[in-house]
Amino acid sequence: MAKDKLKMSNKRFMVIMIPIIVFLVAAMITVTCVMNYFGLVMDKVFGQGARHIVNVEGTETWDTQYYDVKYDTSDEALKAASDKSKEVCDEGYVLLKNAQKNGKNMLPLAEKSKITPFGFHYTHPVYSILGSGSVYDEMGYGNSGPYNSAYNCTNKYSVTMSEAIKSNFTVNATVEQRMNDSEYVKVDAAEGTTPCKEFPNVNQCEGGNTYLYQYDPSIFSGTEDSCADTTGLVFIGRDAGEGGDLKFDAYADGTPHQLTLSKSEKEIISFAKANCDNGVVAVINSGNVMELDELISGDYAVDAIIWIGFPGSIGSQSLSDILCGKVNPSGRTVNTWTSDLLADPTTANLGEFIYTDSEVEGTTAVGGSFIEYEEGVYVGYKYYETADEMDASFDYDEAVVFPFGYGLSYTTFEQKITGYVDGGDEISVTISVKNTGDRDGKEVVQLYYTAPYTDFDKTNKIEKPVKNLVAFDKVEVAKGVTEEVTLTFAKEDMASYCYTRDNGDGTKGCYVLENGEYTITLGKNSHDAWDSRTTTINETVWYDNDNPRQTEKDGQSLLDENGNPTGVPSKSGAEFIAATNLFQDSSDYMNTEKVTLLTRSDWANTQPSAPEGESFTVDKEVSDVIDRFSKNTFDYKTDPLLGNVKGSAVYQETAPVSNADNGLTLADMRGLDYYDESWDLLLDQIDYTATDEIVNLLYGGAYNIGQLTSIGMPKSNSGEGPSGIGIFAKMFAQVFGGATALPETCAYAANIVIASTWNVNLAYDVGESVAQEAFHFILGEGNWLCGWTGPAMNLQRSAFNGRNAEYYSEDPVLAGNIGANEVSGAGDNGLYMIFKHFALNNVETAKTIGDGICTWADEQTMREQYFKIFEKVFKDSRREVKYIADNEGTLKTRVVRGATAVMTAFNRIGAIPAGSNYNFITKLLKEEWGFQGFVQTDMPCQSNKDQMLRAGGAIEMNMTAAAPEDLSSPTAQHLIRRAVHDIAFAVTNSSVMQGAAPGAIIYYDMSPWAVTLLVVNIAVYAIVIAGIVWIVLRLLDEKKHPEKYKRKEKI
Repeated sequence: MAKDKLKMSNKRFMVIMIPIIVFLVAAMITVTCVMNYFGLVMDKVFGQGARHIVNVEGTETWDTQYYDVKYDTSDEALKAASDKSKEVCDEGYVLLKNAQKNGKNMLPLAEKSKITPFGFHYTHPVYSILGSGSVYDEMGYGNSGPYNSAYNCTNKYSVTMSEAIKSNFTVNATVEQRMNDSEYVKVDAAEGTTPCKEFPNVNQCEGGNTYLYQYDPSIFSGTEDSCADTTGLVFIGRDAGEGGDLKFDAYADGTPHQLTLSKSEKEIISFAKANCDNGVVAVINSGNVMELDELISGDYAVDAIIWIGFPGSIGSQSLSDILCGKVNPSGRTVNTWTSDLLADPTTANLGEFIYTDSEVEGTTAVGGSFIEYEEGVYVGYKYYETADEMDASFDYDEAVVFPFGYGLSYTTFEQKITGYVDGGDEISVTISVKNTGDRDGKEVVQLYYTAPYTDFDKTNKIEKPVKNLVAFDKVEVAKGVTEEVTLTFAKEDMASYCYTRDNGDGTKGCYVLENGEYTITLGKNSHDAWDSRTTTINETVWYDNDNPRQTEKDGQSLLDENGNPTGVPSKSGAEFIAATNLFQDSSDYMNTEKVTLLTRSDWANTQPSAPEGESFTVDKEVSDVIDRFSKNTFDYKTDPLLGNVKGSAVYQETAPVSNADNGLTLADMRGLDYYDESWDLLLDQIDYTATDEIVNLLYGGAYNIGQLTSIGMPKSNSGEGPSGIGIFAKMFAQVFGGATALPETCAYAANIVIASTWNVNLAYDVGESVAQEAFHFILGEGNWLCGWTGPAMNLQRSAFNGRNAEYYSEDPVLAGNIGANEVSGAGDNGLYMIFKHFALNNVETAKTIGDGICTWADEQTMREQYFKIFEKVFKDSRREVKYIADNEGTLKTRVVRGATAVMTAFNRIGAIPAGSNYNFITKLLKEEWGFQGFVQTDMPCQSNKDQMLRAGGAIEMNMTAAAPEDLSSPTAQHLIRRAVHDIAFAVTNSSVMQGAAPGAIIYYDMSPWAVTLLVVNIAVYAIVIAGIVWIVLRLLDEKKHPEKYKRKEKI
């Protein structure tokens, strides 16, 4: 054989082939591991497999359509949702000023009249908060600054601001074009102040914008003539979002902070006033209150002001319709608008405060962040109404521009109390509401109470704001017509929490209703009154364990089929318990010398101040708690409270029953009480050796709930985003280039707009609308969204909080009632709502430093302000559950509690992380409030994995699952059993069970991406095997025929 025809030597051949084979194997192993590790993410981005139900023979004809899917297509659901969001904006926008112009009110304007729009936020409106709820229009804008339109999260029914205004008015094209052709100016921070930051793209979910985005006023030069005989419409907007608070110090142009009018805005207003003959209207496109006193009087006063918050994808049309009078505004403020936000008592304790020293050497506390709620219960209007009474030098009219509960209409109303029944444990007030104007309209009825403040309160360290909202309603009244509204509330609703009382049974602290005179005010708002009455409480009532409040009893009570408390504890053998101190360490901290807690007993000398000096040193007690509950130092083996130690709160000596063959599936549990004995039979089936499933279920719960085969629990999915259920999933998919077939969903107006309607029925409708959209958000055939990580319900403590628009209000009664109804609306339509962030999550700055910011407040403040929102949702929300009641397939309906899931906050409650705080989750939420369902952490978890489960949590919110240290001890298995029970209870009473009769098994096909991965694996490994076989065959052939191969080759 000729030399040039010899085959390559096998040595050289293997040098070439082996690296190729190794690379293919390594690459395939890596890709497979990574894709499977991020399987939850892959499912969200690229879709899931089809859903299948295997019903027990003989049950196939039973009616198992537990929920009414009201729309045939996702487009129909989207249209209905868009209409509902429009209705929210119609009722939620607040007319703040409507002065006389040319002998009549400035608004409404004549339809088709001439409008000259001004301002960056006309061409670039802020539709939603930044972060997981970001919304952008077809130009790629939705928040200040340019964004890639590929991340468009609006829909076919969206209306841009320009489109909306042009639908009712003739727009000054000269000025509009001038703005569209101009570059914007980005105003930076003043030297030596907090640096500005920017939210650069939508795959970054944190940060917010603190630059001021403006047009240079000089761009309007030369447009003066075009503005004549027009109405100026000046848009003033501010961004806000997840992961950052607003800037509360100066900008380079002299603007004092982010929530006051900027230099450019003032110049634009001056231009509009000088050149727009028909007047000037300011549109406030901000989810945070702003300092607007200069728009009321002085050089920059305008003729009308309307607040629109963040309008979502359809709300621009509501603005246009209100401006021209097609819609009569009826919104009311949900917070207090002041002239100096830096003077608000919360501002002193806003910012980044870091512990720099400790009494304990080597503690993990040093370097951690903290915040002190020195203002106590005096938040928002509760501070300003109290200051008006306590401080003779306080000028309320100068300090408060628009009080809480304020708003104007195009008609006029009169209200008066026509009936007042003070009997037994309740007060019932009947109010007549007369429409005295010439338009139909909607009016808000507001009741406030004023409790006596006496030496009793000073002695017991009880604080009492001068005004407290206790009940409200909204009523539609035709012109010239009088309607009656009756509001009823319990006298115990006027009780205050006293954290200093010794109850005599080993507990400390409880609610107390002090004897004395209570004024019940029918308010125009928190400051001005229509009418009032007085109620006398003859004896002081302590609500301790001998006499729990009725709300405690109702929360802990078994419900009848109609959802009414039966007066019997839900858990057999239990007794009703009262609210007593659970956070003594935090109350003690707030009463140390380094903290100044605001009190009416010494109002002038206890005004809040920023931490200084010793405040930055952690004392030994706090250091010890932080160290003990740090994510990296918690020891599940030895911890005296939560460890595998006799006497701990969770210790179990023997393992629970497992792998029982009881023949049950989760579908059998639908409609049963949480403590029904059948649950024990189902939970006895758990296979604790199925660690992969257990870990995925408990520790991989980002927007999904994992399956657990041993009890027949299928996996399910939830949506995210404060602006709508599909917004985050759609955005996520677009960012990563997958799941382009995901349906469009409505970008609702922000929660603050929903609350500004003061309409609980409308809040219910929003929940229902979100749930109906979820049925059409298909991740795979028959595989829809069954849960929603929302809504967010934290109190709006400070005007500078980056997420205020995502929250409802500064008042817990308003926020709690709106939230309870939204949860109920969703629940009635099969959606489990993982509402958030429980609790004290009222700051974005520094909240994740260390293992979460230490949040310090006394227990009265916690309970009366920050916990009350969540408490009302847990206790007052309800959901209808249809279920199969017998072996004949009889379909019945019962009413259960609406809240079956909640997300804890990033922060610590005092020094202990919220997501692993036993007193917070188990003692307060589950035992005192009677919550039945699962508790999920926020992401990323600020808690140790073992610690989370032992505190009463069930799911750690992570895209990828990782096991805790302990899964096998008897204690751990009992905790797993409890967590599975919590999760399963929520799942079985949701739309996950749609179509499933008792005994049914629900399963899913392999996800399309997983099928593709499997095919690629097979193909690649076939190539690898072929390569190996080729090498072997060549080696064998060379052994037989060495003459065919080259003997010496350079490698």
